[in-house]
Amino acid sequence: MKRTFLIILFALVALYAKITYDLWTAGAPAESSPHGYLSEIASRVTAIPLQTGEQRIENPRSIRREGTNLFLISNDILYRFNLDGEFLCRITDPALIRVATYLIDPLRSRLIILGNADDIHYYTFGGELLEQQKADARNGLRSMKAVTFYQDQIWAAEERTVSDPLTRKAFVEQQLVRYDASFREIGSHRLLAAGLPEQPVVPFSGEMHLAVMEDTGALYACTPSLHPERLLQDSLRLKYGPASVAHFPDAVHPETFPLRFGRRFWFSSAAGPDGDSEAYLYCFDRTTDRSWLLKGGFDDDFYHTGPITGWQAMDVYSRAYCFCQSGDPVKPLSPSGSPVVFIVELNV
Repeated sequence: MKRTFLIILFALVALYAKITYDLWTAGAPAESSPHGYLSEIASRVTAIPLQTGEQRIENPRSIRREGTNLFLISNDILYRFNLDGEFLCRITDPALIRVATYLIDPLRSRLIILGNADDIHYYTFGGELLEQQKADARNGLRSMKAVTFYQDQIWAAEERTVSDPLTRKAFVEQQLVRYDASFREIGSHRLLAAGLPEQPVVPFSGEMHLAVMEDTGALYACTPSLHPERLLQDSLRLKYGPASVAHFPDAVHPETFPLRFGRRFWFSSAAGPDGDSEAYLYCFDRTTDRSWLLKGGFDDDFYHTGPITGWQAMDVYSRAYCFCQSGDPVKPLSPSGSPVVFIVELNV
């Protein structure tokens, strides 16, 4: 009788141990894949070899597509190509303005170009200068960190020096500032830092971008991670699963996150100490709960150009991304070795 009781007790202990283990592992995050191919997240990749002619195009950045046009900055000059890579025109003259960033105003078919600290120039797509003005510098008490064009308005993330009316002490505050299409200020909201599990966020720690959550229409700021060795880990999937979109802020209370939210894929990045070769990229798939933590980025298995660095979102909704390669990796596509822009359409 005693032996039978011990057997039953042992069986029950084993059963409860298994149930406890299954419950624990069901809630535990899966490991992030340390290697990934571009085909795992992309449905199509379009290669656009740039036909530069006499133009010296190096390290293109801020690559954006509008209709059949492809705009990019190289050596602080804004250029326009078509989607076949044919050179159409040089938009800006470096003697007049050194381009820091630019906005596409699709309703008016014009470009809003910022540079030279406080210069704002308006150009047609054909490179005709329409207007130039000086930004309100506010005696050097304001610094613009990121800017985007959304719903026919200009939105900028700025650091502003403000004064406490009670203590009369000055301090720096981060704000999301709204302008009309002529850069007249409409209003502003304080930017708040949103924490992730075990991932403190410091606003404006390096490069920054503004984007829109397509699910909610909320505007938010994203900034690279401070901890590349623990890039969000998998705690993200526990707190920010597909059902938790309602948690995110609306446009009235903008926040800054260390990641960019797309409809299906969310990305975070961190630069390594030695530049792009040591950079980290984190990708989270909301549909499958799968994640990647990659040193150097995804491998290009569409055109076999090697690990992808310089991963850039091409639109405010993060629907498409791009990267650029030049030299030996793209010799079959561009015998001259001129840069090739790759436009990546993500899986939906």
